[in-house]
Amino acid sequence: MIVVINTRDLYVIAHFPRRQMARYVCSFRKDFLDGQQGSQYHLFPVLPEAGRSVFYLDDRQDTDVARILQKINEEKGSGYVFSDDLQRTYIIELIHYITKLHYQAPPSAN
Repeated sequence: MIVVINTRDLYVIAHFPRRQMARYVCSFRKDFLDGQQGSQYHLFPVLPEAGRSVFYLDDRQDTDVARILQKINEEKGSGYVFSDDLQRTYIIELIHYITKLHYQAPPSAN
């Protein structure tokens, strides 16, 4: 399961896998994606204006999401000069992946 939460200044994407896998939480300020090419990500349906969206995953989707979140997690604090750029790229990849899920099956709202 993926939970996407939107607060006033922050997005939080939490992954709660179906199997015994690591859990990941990715949080970033809304302005972190500003300046990116096509930075209209706040318009994506998976980034709710306020509140949260929930997406249930099958095993393959769990693995895919975990892989992306692991890359984000590993990049934090790596010391790489372009670490923020690479994290943005992975976050955008994650947003696109969740958007695909959204169009396959609508999210359940809680």
